[in-house]
Amino acid sequence: MRVLFSVIFGLSFVCFTFAQELVTDRPDYTESALVIPARTIQVESGAEMVTFNSVEERSLPVALARIGLGHRTEVRVGFSGWTTIEIHDLTETYVNDMILEAKYQLTQANATLPLAILLVSTLPTGDDEISAGDPEMGVKLAGAYDLNDRIGLGVNLGAISVKSNGDRQISSLASLAMGIGLSDQVSAFIEFYADIPENESWQPVVDGGFTVLLSPLMQLDAYVGKGLNDQAPEYIIGAGFSIRFGY
Repeated sequence: MRVLFSVIFGLSFVCFTFAQELVTDRPDYTESALVIPARTIQVESGAEMVTFNSVEERSLPVALARIGLGHRTEVRVGFSGWTTIEIHDLTETYVNDMILEAKYQLTQANATLPLAILLVSTLPTGDDEISAGDPEMGVKLAGAYDLNDRIGLGVNLGAISVKSNGDRQISSLASLAMGIGLSDQVSAFIEFYADIPENESWQPVVDGGFTVLLSPLMQLDAYVGKGLNDQAPEYIIGAGFSIRFGY
């Protein structure tokens, strides 16, 4: 794990490729401003470990299925699978909630400033111990800007209605990602993101990672992150695989 952390940390300062056919919404927190082509399905999945003080959480498969419908629209079904929570010598495994989303591309893919809007929701299908308990719904705006043919920025802003202590609240989110293509197959990113609950302290995280294209439509990724205050996770580490195929 230390070797993987060192490799990703080093690459994160030179950051993702833009001249490739496969554009994924993982491994970074920032959603892309593009939808996948019509009549294609893109599956993005992986494993993630999060530590917070003496608590360690391991989730698998952290999967997202994106279905291209045409007219610059895709629907998305996500399932983080099972989370194993380890506190000292106690270990329990729980089923996570599912998510249901839709993304609409507001601009042409070749626009100078691509924009997309996402309607997001969490469905309380998981075990009570980790489930949201009630449906959560919100909206995200995703934008991108290429500084040149290798370096680009991605930005997300959003708000989600969540239930906390019996009351509905608005939890905001923001992220900024920057990247550069290292080669035609290898790329990396670095980003800053934060969840900002209405009546609680914000949870800022900085993370970085890389992707490796196995083919134009298959990709490996890995990443690490570090929380910047006591409310954010202490460390985040993960890896995954993405693939696109037609239907």
